[in-house]
Amino acid sequence: MKSKIFYALFLIVVTFILLEVTLRLTSTQKGHVTYLFGKKSYYLAPLDVPEEFPDINQQTDGYGIYDADVGWSYKSWGSAVPLYYANREGIRCSKDDYERGVADSTLRDTTAYTITCIGDSFTHGDEVLFEQAWPYYLEQETKAPVLNLGVGGYGIDQATLRYIKFSPKSKIVLLGLITGDFERACTQIYGLSGGGLKTKPIFEFTGDSVTVKNIPALHGNALKSEFQNPGHSAFFAREAGYPALFVKRWPDHFYVIRVLKTLSIWRNARKPIYKTDDSRLTYCLNILSYLNDKVKENDAELYIVLLDNLNTFEDWKKGEGDPWALLKNKFEERKLRYVSMDRLMFDQYQQTPDSIINKGMVHYTPHANLLVARWLSEKEFVKQATLN
Repeated sequence: MKSKIFYALFLIVVTFILLEVTLRLTSTQKGHVTYLFGKKSYYLAPLDVPEEFPDINQQTDGYGIYDADVGWSYKSWGSAVPLYYANREGIRCSKDDYERGVADSTLRDTTAYTITCIGDSFTHGDEVLFEQAWPYYLEQETKAPVLNLGVGGYGIDQATLRYIKFSPKSKIVLLGLITGDFERACTQIYGLSGGGLKTKPIFEFTGDSVTVKNIPALHGNALKSEFQNPGHSAFFAREAGYPALFVKRWPDHFYVIRVLKTLSIWRNARKPIYKTDDSRLTYCLNILSYLNDKVKENDAELYIVLLDNLNTFEDWKKGEGDPWALLKNKFEERKLRYVSMDRLMFDQYQQTPDSIINKGMVHYTPHANLLVARWLSEKEFVKQATLN
C-alpha cells in the first residue's frame, strides 16, 4: 500500500516538474508581463512590477498628450506628420487649419456645430488624412458643420468623458462604436495584458449614483506605488482578475501555479462583451445610458453608429447571423437610438478587402469612410438636423 502511495506521489512530482520545465521553456518575458508560447493572449498572473514608468513630462509624441481627466488626448497645436494635426483645443483638424492657426494666435475655432462625432480611432480617422475621415466626409455630404472629437484608443467611457468635457453645442451626437470599445471601458489600464501602462478613468455605478474613479489618471511614481503594494491598492482592486493578476504570493514562483491562477482570467477575457449578456455588458450599457442623459441635457440627440471592423467581419463570415443582435436588443430595451449598416460594409469587404481596411493595417480606408458618411447622410434624423 505504501509503495503505491509513494509511486503515485512520485508520478505527481515528476509530472509537476515536467510541466514546470515545459512552461518555463515555452514562456517569454516582455517588460513586466510573462507570456506562454509567445502569444499575448496567454499572459500569466501575477504581473511583475515594471522597471520603468512613462514620464508624462518627457513625452516625445508631438500629437498625443497625458490628460488627467480622460487619460490621454491631443496636444493644443499638436501634430504627427503627415497625417495628424490638432487645433488650439486639441481637436483634430486639417493641415491647412493647423498652419493658419499656428500662424495666427488670435484665430478661434467655430463653437457651434450641427453634428458632433465622438468615439475611438475609427471616428478620429487613424491611418488617413483629416479630410478622409468619415466625420469630414459627412460634413461635405450634408453641408453642415461637423465636429470630430474622436481619439485613438478610446473606449465608450472616455468618449463620454471627452464629450462632457467639451460639451459642444450641436443638434445630434454620433458615437462611432466598434466592439472593442466595451473591453476598453472595463479597465483602467490601456493594453494591460500587453504591457500597457497608460491609465484612464473608470465609471462606478451604485444604485442611482454615478462616480468616476482614477481622476486624475495615475502615472509615474503614483502608479509605481500601486504596483509595489497591490495587496492594499484600491486602484487595482477595481480591475478584473484582482487579486490574482496583481498580488504575488510564494506559490507564484511556480509557473504551473501561475497557469492555474490565470485560467479563469483567460476564460472571462475570451468572452466578447458585445455577445455576452453579463455584468460587463450591463456596466457598458449603463455608461451609454449616462451618455444619453448628458446629451439630452445639451438639447441634442444621441445616435450610436455601429461600425463593423475585422472582429465583426469574422463574425459575419461564420454565418451565425448578425453579430450586433444582442446589443441591438439591449439598446432597444433602454431606448438608446442606434443605426447599423448591417451587411453593407461586410459585403464590400468580402469582395475587395483592401477597399475597406487599409492594406496591412486595421482601420478604414478613405473609401470605407466615405461609405459611412454617405450612408449616414441619407438617414432621416441627419436630414432633419441639417435642413437649416
